[in-house]
Amino acid sequence: MPPEFTRTNPTKTAFRQSFGQIRFYRADPSPEADGRSLRRERFRERNAHGDHKTSFSLSGGTGKNSPGKKPEKKRSKDTEFMKYQTEAYIITHDSPSQADVKGERINIPVHSFEVNGGANRKINVHSTDEISISSEFEQARTHKNIIFYIPPTRDFLAVKLLSLRTPTTIRYFDMRLIVNVYSGGIKTQSLRLGADSAWFSKIPIPVGNTPPLLMAEVHFHSAELLHGKFDRKRRKMVHETM
Repeated sequence: MPPEFTRTNPTKTAFRQSFGQIRFYRADPSPEADGRSLRRERFRERNAHGDHKTSFSLSGGTGKNSPGKKPEKKRSKDTEFMKYQTEAYIITHDSPSQADVKGERINIPVHSFEVNGGANRKINVHSTDEISISSEFEQARTHKNIIFYIPPTRDFLAVKLLSLRTPTTIRYFDMRLIVNVYSGGIKTQSLRLGADSAWFSKIPIPVGNTPPLLMAEVHFHSAELLHGKFDRKRRKMVHETM
């Protein structure tokens, strides 16, 4: 403060009348006072230019690791996001009319699926959640059908599927649709829809464009729905009927 503003200055009363209670300080010419003034001036300059390393928070401390605020922990991408992996396959039965046609397992890459007569929604297996999946599985068990939308492949998958349903023949197969849920790279849950002696109600046809998806509608008399959960003590998946 300027030296003329001291506690004994006669203008003190005039300032109080004009501006209310104002505190006045006597100038201190000692070297210690000059050092304190210099330190205060440097502190103001650092704050003005953003060079200070200490930031004050309303939690009662300074910085990120202050006593009033817990240190922030970095969350890995694996723990922050849930990942889903879909596995679908059918196991064909031996042909009753052709002895040389044996049953085989056919893996089916599924882009999406829906239920005819259900909630009228299509579940994309790459962007969904376990609640939507389990709800659609329940609809499939109730209405006894499920429709697969299959992307193009290079292993003649469409030819194999078309051979199971022709205008004159119907071949039966066992169907499994499994959705695994991963968290932090570990499989924590799974939903499984299974049906034996299922069949294609219609000849699979391509739908849409760029690229077209093969639509295959599967019907069955009954289906089993299982929910699996990772048991940390037993270190394996434990399934129960839903």
